[in-house]
Amino acid sequence: TWQLFEYSADLVYLKNVFPRLLAFFDSWFTDAHDRDQDAIPEWDRAIQSGSEEHPYFSYDYRGSAGIDISTVESPDLCSYLYKECQSLISIAKQIDEPESIDRLARIATTLRTTIEGLWSDQQACYLHRDRDSHLFTPAEFLGGLHGSGIVEINSEFEQPIRPMARISTRSEGTPPVQIFIHGSSPTGAHRVEHILPNRIHWHLGSGYVTSEYIYKSIEQIEISGIAKDDEVHVQSACLTFIDRASLLPLWAGIPSTEQAKILINLSLLNKKKYLSPYGLRSYPDLTGTDSMPAELAAMNLPWLSLVLDGVVRYGKRKKAAEIFIRLMKAVIQSTNQDMNFHQSYHS
Repeated sequence: TWQLFEYSADLVYLKNVFPRLLAFFDSWFTDAHDRDQDAIPEWDRAIQSGSEEHPYFSYDYRGSAGIDISTVESPDLCSYLYKECQSLISIAKQIDEPESIDRLARIATTLRTTIEGLWSDQQACYLHRDRDSHLFTPAEFLGGLHGSGIVEINSEFEQPIRPMARISTRSEGTPPVQIFIHGSSPTGAHRVEHILPNRIHWHLGSGYVTSEYIYKSIEQIEISGIAKDDEVHVQSACLTFIDRASLLPLWAGIPSTEQAKILINLSLLNKKKYLSPYGLRSYPDLTGTDSMPAELAAMNLPWLSLVLDGVVRYGKRKKAAEIFIRLMKAVIQSTNQDMNFHQSYHS
């Protein structure tokens, strides 16, 4: 809308549409999308982010990690909202809405501070963090069993974790699984979490569920409603991976000049991470692993264009051109072979 106004100078349209854009923006900060009410919203499902087959957040193939994306705060959603906030501020200034300007400026500051807090020196990139603990939690195996029963854990954790379970079944129907997690909250209060069957996401014989809460200690996890040859795997949600969302703060203009240089040189142009023969990998951690389906090696072209905008924004035009040339090699090769353009290309 702001870009359109820069060409049309249609102030009447701008005044008419602003309240509607603002209402849409504000809807992200309601209880439905900002579950812990810390002014940082969460995605509801992976498909909203444009990642229909996300290896960590979707449930669409057997290798999925199956983390509930609503339990994390993501660098891509924060970046989108931050940029949207900047555009709304520009519109509000144009139509003289000082109250909206002040409120949006405060939201923008909160979003920017959050994104800055998602930076990982170790990964030279931005990470997803747990919604409640605000930590980049590593994966930790907690236990497993065959059939209904109790997973004895009896562990206290150095940092709060969010347990999750994956159930593999051979039955054709959906088993009436019920789960009870016995443990304590970060404040030390004893907690028993009851997970009902409708909380479990099923796909091709695999069921995934992520706890709604984080735990400082877990005594045991009780599972019922599955057959004796069904298998249960319990671990903590892993949020130390990097994916295509990890680069979007570059497009939003969040990193300092020095930080952008680190991100571009150590991650974006790193052949062991993102840089590939035909563009950029979407999920660098899975490169070369047998468990990675071919579709996950496909580049999302709108995402790639945003990343290249970010590289140009920080004055690295030649490096952006190098990545674009790699993509065009795939496009030209494909066009020569089958005279078609495609939605995405294998990186």
